[in-house]
Amino acid sequence: MSRARNIKPGFFKNDVLAECDPLARILFAGLWCESDRAGRLEDRPKKIKAECLPYDECDIEALLGQLVSHGFILRYEASGVRYIQVIEFSKHQNPHKNEAISTIPAPCLHGTSTVQVPSPDGSAPADSSIPDSPSLIPDSLTGEIDAREPPTSAGEAAVAMRKAGCISINQSHPDFLAALDERVTAKEFGDAVTASAGAGIKGAGLFTYAVKVARTTHSKTATVVSLPSARAGPGGAQAPSKTRQSIQNLQDTANALIQQSTAALGHQGTEHWADEAANAQLGWSPAA
Repeated sequence: MSRARNIKPGFFKNDVLAECDPLARILFAGLWCESDRAGRLEDRPKKIKAECLPYDECDIEALLGQLVSHGFILRYEASGVRYIQVIEFSKHQNPHKNEAISTIPAPCLHGTSTVQVPSPDGSAPADSSIPDSPSLIPDSLTGEIDAREPPTSAGEAAVAMRKAGCISINQSHPDFLAALDERVTAKEFGDAVTASAGAGIKGAGLFTYAVKVARTTHSKTATVVSLPSARAGPGGAQAPSKTRQSIQNLQDTANALIQQSTAALGHQGTEHWADEAANAQLGWSPAA
């Protein structure tokens, strides 16, 4: 099913994209509309041509090959089925909150046989995992290909939260879906529940509150390049472990949210003000 997507001014000024044929550029934008919320779709060239270039006489395989060789897409195979991944799709697109979660396996998942499909001219496809390869998505002319671990699935996140003590989980909640797109890890979801529960949040408000804490904590740590090792400091005291420090950061975030909301809302019940507390601290509007 085709979907509405965003197009940015950088699309028209991308000098690397300009090296592709004009129809390849149109095809690239068309692939966004055919992709799911994770930027993935089935690699079915005839169907792709019918959806994206129905009135043009062209070699769709050659056009896809151009996008592969220039680093815009990755063609891969998982469990005998061929797929396409639009590189850095989630960084440049904002899918509708009600759009279904991707059911297509991500490339390079553990236990998944992933094979890059060669270009029609026989040359090897561009290696999307090379750190210094230019990011070729519009408005990202000098960035890097996204080499992070695949996003956490909704099921993995839900399991982690339940193990931490959160019983009521809404996998279609907009904030939950946004957290998955932001690549909040299963551990961060679980730690957020632990920290929020330890701060006194309980009942129906625990889930939404913990999700916001997880997103906030993840956004604060996502740009960290290196972490200090747990070696003894100048005074001889051993630095806290990464796990303990992560839990402490989550606890501090939850406590800060509670202190601000308690003063603003007059000590109302936690189930009533959990969402408002997090929204007030993070500057978000309540979910619809």
